[in-house]
Amino acid sequence: MGNRAIIELVRCYGGPVSHAALDPTNSIFQDVDIEGLITYRVIKCCAVVFGDPVCAPEIKAALLDAYTVYCKANSTLKCNSSIHAACRLSTPKNTAWGVL
Repeated sequence: MGNRAIIELVRCYGGPVSHAALDPTNSIFQDVDIEGLITYRVIKCCAVVFGDPVCAPEIKAALLDAYTVYCKANSTLKCNSSIHAACRLSTPKNTAWGVL
């Protein structure tokens, strides 16, 4: 995903910390079937997420599920620094989040 696409998603769906997606030191998770992104940074074995998923509200749960699968496949724990509780608890797969 190019910078223009990231900027457009942040403009349309971003929250208070979504600008973290523009920091090149962070990583961006995307699923080929879901238009959106999750910004994170891996610190040791923990993937620290910055804010809610940047996508349309109706697909946040699907993007979080895809991210959960990605983290499990990479043996990374999910932690968040500023994700809304309603968002991280939106699906049963997403109840196991560490909170900073």
